[in-house]
Amino acid sequence: MRRVVALAVIVASGLLASCGGSSGNGGSGAGEDVTADSRDAAECPVRDHLAAEYNGRRRSGVEMPIDYAFLEARRGGCLPVRFNPCEPIRYVVNAALAPAGALDDLQAAITKVEAATGLSFVNDGPTDEPATTNRLIFQPQRYGARWAPVLIVWAHGGEYQMEPTNPAGGRSFDAAETFVSGVLIVNVDAVASDNGRTRPGSGFGDGTTWGRVFIHELSHIVGLGHVARSDQIMFPELGVQRGPAEFHPGDLAGLRALGKEAGCTPTPPLPPGR
Repeated sequence: MRRVVALAVIVASGLLASCGGSSGNGGSGAGEDVTADSRDAAECPVRDHLAAEYNGRRRSGVEMPIDYAFLEARRGGCLPVRFNPCEPIRYVVNAALAPAGALDDLQAAITKVEAATGLSFVNDGPTDEPATTNRLIFQPQRYGARWAPVLIVWAHGGEYQMEPTNPAGGRSFDAAETFVSGVLIVNVDAVASDNGRTRPGSGFGDGTTWGRVFIHELSHIVGLGHVARSDQIMFPELGVQRGPAEFHPGDLAGLRALGKEAGCTPTPPLPPGR
């Protein structure tokens, strides 16, 4: 069976787990111990939709949701952690190792995510920032007095303990329970099958294509987790999927709850003294 597992985070050894806490790397930890109350789904979208794993760790007693899942919940357990949809998500690209056509697939995937969420992504241009699993979310020397834009970077996955069948991995980082930055590492050595010979194809066709990988991973970046239904883009084994790479009803429901339809949320202030 052709199979690629696209992870929410680069977790072969929990490599991004150390990014949380109050050290300026983001991650409030709010998603680790939360319980939703009995309010209805409109008031409590996370109820029954909290991802079973986050940052490489299983949540005790949480089953993988069927149709859509949120990676993190705010305190109280009802509202998902998300970007402020009333401000653009700024990103930079280190494409030094990107293969031909990769940026076209990335841009097309971003357009699909924008259409599904109402979010706006703004390309701040190229960067030479290297891939790292403990990326700082505030880098004034490189990006000025603002939250660091999301970094999208092509790299050799083996250097980050990514399996060859894992095409990409990443996560977003929060401050005050709002996502403000993130990192997506694309594995240039990825294969689309366990025999190690087939590479993911370009475009948005059957099986493990780069278009499918990008819309899956960008959905992780905006806050979606894995689900149990194999016909949803957020199913972890992308290679089993057939037909065009596109969002399905569960994916779309989760993305709407993370996007503009859910209203604005305040963007956290920068660290004191900055």
